[in-house]
Amino acid sequence: MAQSFDLQSLKLSGQPHPVADHIELGNTIKIASFAASPSGVVVWRHAKPTALSALQWFDRSGKKLSVVGETADYSNPALSPDDSKLAICIRDPQTGTRDIWIFDLVRGGKTRLTFDPADDIGPIWSPDGTRIAFTSDRSGQRDIYWKPSDGSAPEELLVGGKKFPENVEDWSRDGKYLIYSKTLAHATLRVLPLAGDRKPVVYLDAGFYTQGSQFSPNGRWVAYDSNPSGKAEVYVQEFNLDPSQPRGKWQISTAGGELPRWRRDGKELYYHYGTQYFAVDVKTDGPTFQAGIPKPLFEAHAVGNTESGGSPYVVTSDGKQFLVLAATGEKEPSSPIDVVVNWR
Repeated sequence: MAQSFDLQSLKLSGQPHPVADHIELGNTIKIASFAASPSGVVVWRHAKPTALSALQWFDRSGKKLSVVGETADYSNPALSPDDSKLAICIRDPQTGTRDIWIFDLVRGGKTRLTFDPADDIGPIWSPDGTRIAFTSDRSGQRDIYWKPSDGSAPEELLVGGKKFPENVEDWSRDGKYLIYSKTLAHATLRVLPLAGDRKPVVYLDAGFYTQGSQFSPNGRWVAYDSNPSGKAEVYVQEFNLDPSQPRGKWQISTAGGELPRWRRDGKELYYHYGTQYFAVDVKTDGPTFQAGIPKPLFEAHAVGNTESGGSPYVVTSDGKQFLVLAATGEKEPSSPIDVVVNWR
C-alpha cells in the first residue's frame, strides 16, 4: 500500500491505495520482498505457490515405511502422548489459511478441530491427550488458545493482546506449564503456569533468535535452538523460573541443528539440520546434564512451514520411527520479480 506523507509535518494525508499484491514474505520474520525508488519504480517478488508434502514414516535407517493420508500443504505435526493420533495443520489453497486436523493413526481417517477463518497453527497436546493448545491470528496477531482435543467445547484464549506474536511450543509432562516464543526484536522464550493467576514468566532472553523449545520428559531441562554464532544450534538448559539460580548451558549439535525432540524416556535427543536427522544419547536424571556425540541417522528432504517453532517432523515415543513432511518430488515453480513504473 502507499499513502502520501509530509516530511515537514510528519503527517499522512489522503487515502492509502494498493500498489502490488501477492508479495513474498520471509518464513520466520515476516519481511515483504519489495523495494521502491525515488523515481517512481517499485519491484517486488511474487509469493511462491505453497509446497505440497506427504506424511511419510521412516525408520531410524531412513527406510520408508508407510504414508498417512493424502498429499497436502501440511505443517506443524504433533503426535498425541500415546502415539495414536496426529494433530497437524492443513492449508486451504483457496483462502491461504490453515486449520488443525486430527488423524486417527489406529483406525484411519481424520477430523477437523478448528473452523475459524483465521490461520490456526502449532498444535500441542496436553500430557493426558484431552486438550490441544495452538496459535492463531484471529485477533489480528498471533495469540495462544486451547481447546478440547475431541472438539466438544469452543477454544479459549490463554495468552494474547500484547501486540507481539506469541507461538506455543510445548507442554510440560506434569501438565503445569506451557512454553512459548514471543517475538520482540528477536524471539524469546516464556513460560505460562497453568495454575494460579497464569502470569507469564520470561524463561530465556538471550538477545538472539531462540525457538523450537521442548521440555525434557522429567521436566528438569529445556532443549531449544538458537543462533548466537550466526547459525542455528541446539542447546539444553535447566528449567527453573528463578533468574537468580544458575541453569548451565550445553551445546548439543556441533555443525548446525534445529528443532530438538526428546525420546519419551529422556535418554535420547533428536534434531535435524538441512536434510539430515541426528540422535544424541543424553542423561537427564543426574546432578548435571550429560550429552554424547551426535549420530547421523538418515537424510530426508522435509517440506513445510516451520514458523512458530513448529517442526516438519515428529518422533514416536520409543524413538524408532520418524514421521516427516516429505517432499513429493513436484518441482516448485520459480518466483518471478515484477516491476511497476509510475505507480503514484
